[in-house]
Amino acid sequence: MDKKESLSQHLIDFLSNQILTEMRPNDRLPSERDLMLQFNVSRTTVRNALDKLELSGLVTRMHGKGTFVTSRSESLTNLADLFSFSKTMELQGRTPSDRIIKFKRISADEELIQRLNLKENLNVFEVDRIRMASGKPMMFGKSFLPAEVFENLTRQQLEEKSMYKTFEDDYNVQIKEADESCRASILNEKISNLLDEKPGAPCLRLERVTMDNNGRAIEYTISWARADEFNYRVKHLYR
Repeated sequence: MDKKESLSQHLIDFLSNQILTEMRPNDRLPSERDLMLQFNVSRTTVRNALDKLELSGLVTRMHGKGTFVTSRSESLTNLADLFSFSKTMELQGRTPSDRIIKFKRISADEELIQRLNLKENLNVFEVDRIRMASGKPMMFGKSFLPAEVFENLTRQQLEEKSMYKTFEDDYNVQIKEADESCRASILNEKISNLLDEKPGAPCLRLERVTMDNNGRAIEYTISWARADEFNYRVKHLYR
């Protein structure tokens, strides 16, 4: 990380902490000029930091008026940052938690064999979870993990820490990238009950295949996210 990036990250860390611990929704942040003087940084550094805070959903910038703390219910989630639900919720000042409602070793069907590129061991672990933020159901997910990678995986491991943390700590599996797609959908009766919603309520349906450093598929997950709790932003770069 070069000096400019370091200064920007320091400013991001400071403002994030202020927003999450001392400020309220709709509070106004110091002006760009005030931040420049306070931290002795350039306007470019300040704007880069505010851009990232806006993409994370912590602030809203209004032309000619300033930068304001975003209401939690209006927080925007950058799709590129939804790689970790736990980290995204923490960044928004919420406490992430999971409630596992199913943990079972099963035989993979043709779709799972293809998604996870299974060769010899055709068993997978199915993990169904309700993803919560500060106790409120936000998302329901069905994850399928290859048994040949996570042999002897237990429910207790996933209840003690996050899934990705378990991958890294207990199996030395380093996550590199994920291929994810999303589309608008509606909640069926079963999932709506799990998320304290009405059947037929709108949601975002996401499908993800996660890869490790060796290019090996280590997770296939289907998730249904409440539409009233997630507003998404995608930033396009013109090259």
